[in-house]
Amino acid sequence: MATHDKLTGLANREKFETALDRAFGVGRYSNFAIMFIDLDKFKKANDAYGHHAGDAVLKIVADRLNERIGDKGLVARVGGDEFVALVTSDIDEEELRWLADELIEDCSKPIRFEKSDIQIGASIGIALAPRDGAAPDAIMKAADSALYHSKRTGRGRASLWKEAA
Repeated sequence: MATHDKLTGLANREKFETALDRAFGVGRYSNFAIMFIDLDKFKKANDAYGHHAGDAVLKIVADRLNERIGDKGLVARVGGDEFVALVTSDIDEEELRWLADELIEDCSKPIRFEKSDIQIGASIGIALAPRDGAAPDAIMKAADSALYHSKRTGRGRASLWKEAA
Protein backbone atom coordinates (compact mmCIF):
# COMPACT_ATOMS: atom_id res chain seq x y z
CA MET A 1 0.00 0.00 0.00
CA ALA A 2 3.05 2.31 -0.05
CA THR A 3 2.02 3.42 -3.55
CA HIS A 4 -1.68 3.80 -2.84
CA ASP A 5 -3.80 6.30 -0.93
CA LYS A 6 -5.02 4.50 2.17
CA LEU A 7 -8.46 6.15 2.18
CA THR A 8 -9.47 5.75 -1.47
CA GLY A 9 -7.24 2.94 -2.70
CA LEU A 10 -6.20 5.07 -5.67
CA ALA A 11 -2.59 5.59 -6.63
CA ASN A 12 -0.84 8.12 -4.39
CA ARG A 13 1.39 11.03 -5.44
CA GLU A 14 4.51 8.85 -5.46
CA LYS A 15 2.99 6.26 -7.79
CA PHE A 16 1.57 8.99 -10.02
CA GLU A 17 4.95 10.76 -10.30
CA THR A 18 6.63 7.47 -11.22
CA ALA A 19 4.00 6.85 -13.92
CA LEU A 20 4.43 10.40 -15.23
CA ASP A 21 8.20 10.02 -15.38
CA ARG A 22 7.72 6.79 -17.33
CA ALA A 23 5.29 8.50 -19.71
CA PHE A 24 8.02 10.98 -20.62
CA GLY A 25 10.73 8.33 -20.79
CA VAL A 26 11.84 6.38 -23.81
CA GLY A 27 9.05 7.71 -26.05
CA ARG A 28 6.56 5.36 -24.45
CA TYR A 29 3.57 7.44 -25.56
CA SER A 30 3.45 9.76 -28.54
CA ASN A 31 1.17 12.02 -26.55
CA PHE A 32 -0.76 11.93 -23.31
CA ALA A 33 -2.69 14.26 -21.06
CA ILE A 34 -2.79 15.34 -17.45
CA MET A 35 -6.12 16.23 -15.87
CA PHE A 36 -6.05 18.04 -12.54
CA ILE A 37 -9.39 17.45 -10.81
CA ASP A 38 -10.36 19.57 -7.82
CA LEU A 39 -13.65 19.04 -6.01
CA ASP A 40 -15.95 22.04 -5.77
CA LYS A 41 -17.94 22.56 -2.57
CA PHE A 42 -16.14 19.71 -0.81
CA LYS A 43 -14.97 21.80 2.16
CA LYS A 44 -18.49 23.12 2.69
CA ALA A 45 -19.91 19.59 2.64
CA ASN A 46 -17.15 18.29 4.91
CA ASP A 47 -17.80 21.11 7.40
CA ALA A 48 -21.58 20.63 7.29
CA TYR A 49 -21.70 16.83 7.55
CA GLY A 50 -18.42 15.99 9.30
CA HIS A 51 -15.21 14.21 8.43
CA HIS A 52 -16.85 10.78 8.18
CA ALA A 53 -19.09 12.15 5.46
CA GLY A 54 -16.11 13.80 3.80
CA ASP A 55 -14.24 10.50 3.78
CA ALA A 56 -17.28 8.74 2.30
CA VAL A 57 -17.53 11.40 -0.41
CA LEU A 58 -13.84 11.02 -1.29
CA LYS A 59 -14.17 7.23 -1.55
CA ILE A 60 -17.21 7.42 -3.81
CA VAL A 61 -15.68 10.13 -6.00
CA ALA A 62 -12.48 8.09 -6.27
CA ASP A 63 -14.49 5.07 -7.43
CA ARG A 64 -16.36 7.18 -9.99
CA LEU A 65 -13.17 8.74 -11.35
CA ASN A 66 -11.37 5.41 -11.51
CA GLU A 67 -14.30 3.76 -13.28
CA ARG A 68 -14.57 6.57 -15.86
CA ILE A 69 -10.84 6.67 -16.63
CA GLY A 70 -10.63 2.87 -16.67
CA ASP A 71 -7.97 1.58 -19.02
CA LYS A 72 -7.40 5.04 -20.48
CA GLY A 73 -4.84 5.80 -17.78
CA LEU A 74 -4.21 6.21 -14.07
CA VAL A 75 -6.07 8.19 -11.40
CA ALA A 76 -4.33 9.33 -8.22
CA ARG A 77 -5.34 11.22 -5.12
CA VAL A 78 -2.65 13.83 -4.58
CA GLY A 79 -4.14 15.95 -1.82
CA GLY A 80 -7.19 16.38 0.38
CA ASP A 81 -9.81 16.77 -2.34
CA GLU A 82 -7.41 16.89 -5.28
CA PHE A 83 -7.07 14.17 -7.86
CA VAL A 84 -5.03 13.86 -11.02
CA ALA A 85 -5.45 11.60 -14.01
CA LEU A 86 -2.71 10.58 -16.40
CA VAL A 87 -4.56 9.80 -19.62
CA THR A 88 -2.26 7.62 -21.69
CA SER A 89 -4.66 6.34 -24.33
CA ASP A 90 -4.31 8.15 -27.62
CA ILE A 91 -7.26 10.56 -27.54
CA ASP A 92 -7.55 13.99 -29.09
CA GLU A 93 -8.65 17.32 -27.58
CA GLU A 94 -12.30 16.76 -28.38
CA GLU A 95 -12.29 13.36 -26.68
CA LEU A 96 -10.45 14.84 -23.68
CA ARG A 97 -13.10 17.54 -23.36
CA TRP A 98 -15.82 14.89 -23.50
CA LEU A 99 -14.01 12.79 -20.88
CA ALA A 100 -13.58 15.84 -18.62
CA ASP A 101 -17.28 16.72 -18.96
CA GLU A 102 -18.18 13.14 -18.03
CA LEU A 103 -15.87 13.28 -14.99
CA ILE A 104 -17.50 16.54 -13.87
CA GLU A 105 -20.93 14.98 -14.31
CA ASP A 106 -19.84 11.92 -12.32
CA CYS A 107 -18.59 14.13 -9.48
CA SER A 108 -21.78 16.21 -9.52
CA LYS A 109 -24.14 13.31 -8.92
CA PRO A 110 -25.54 13.38 -5.37
CA ILE A 111 -23.76 11.20 -2.85
CA ARG A 112 -25.97 9.55 -0.26
CA PHE A 113 -24.57 9.69 3.27
CA GLU A 114 -26.79 8.41 6.05
CA LYS A 115 -30.06 10.31 5.43
CA SER A 116 -28.62 13.15 3.37
CA ASP A 117 -27.71 13.70 -0.25
CA ILE A 118 -24.40 15.53 -0.46
CA GLN A 119 -23.89 17.65 -3.55
CA ILE A 120 -20.43 18.59 -4.74
CA GLY A 121 -18.89 19.19 -8.13
CA ALA A 122 -15.52 19.37 -9.84
CA SER A 123 -13.32 21.67 -11.87
CA ILE A 124 -10.67 20.28 -14.22
CA GLY A 125 -7.51 21.56 -15.84
CA ILE A 126 -6.10 19.71 -18.85
CA ALA A 127 -2.63 19.80 -20.36
CA LEU A 128 -1.36 17.72 -23.28
CA ALA A 129 2.17 16.43 -23.59
CA PRO A 130 4.38 17.22 -25.26
CA ARG A 131 2.52 20.27 -26.65
CA ASP A 132 1.91 21.97 -23.27
CA GLY A 133 5.02 20.70 -21.52
CA ALA A 134 7.92 18.48 -22.47
CA ALA A 135 8.89 17.49 -18.92
CA PRO A 136 6.96 16.36 -15.81
CA ASP A 137 7.22 19.69 -13.97
CA ALA A 138 6.19 21.67 -17.05
CA ILE A 139 3.13 19.56 -17.85
CA MET A 140 2.00 19.61 -14.21
CA LYS A 141 2.34 23.39 -14.06
CA ALA A 142 0.33 23.71 -17.28
CA ALA A 143 -2.48 21.46 -15.95
CA ASP A 144 -2.52 23.40 -12.67
CA SER A 145 -2.81 26.70 -14.55
CA ALA A 146 -5.68 25.28 -16.58
CA LEU A 147 -7.41 24.15 -13.37
CA TYR A 148 -7.21 27.62 -11.85
CA HIS A 149 -8.56 29.07 -15.09
CA SER A 150 -11.56 26.73 -14.72
CA LYS A 151 -12.09 27.88 -11.14
CA ARG A 152 -11.74 31.58 -12.00
CA THR A 153 -14.23 31.30 -14.85
CA GLY A 154 -17.06 29.65 -12.99
CA ARG A 155 -16.13 26.24 -11.57
CA GLY A 156 -17.82 23.05 -12.64
CA ARG A 157 -16.00 23.16 -15.95
CA ALA A 158 -12.87 21.97 -17.70
CA SER A 159 -10.23 24.12 -19.37
CA LEU A 160 -7.31 23.29 -21.58
CA TRP A 161 -3.97 24.91 -20.79
CA LYS A 162 -4.01 26.84 -24.07
CA GLU A 163 -7.19 28.60 -22.85
CA ALA A 164 -5.51 29.61 -19.60
CA ALA A 165 -2.21 30.76 -21.12
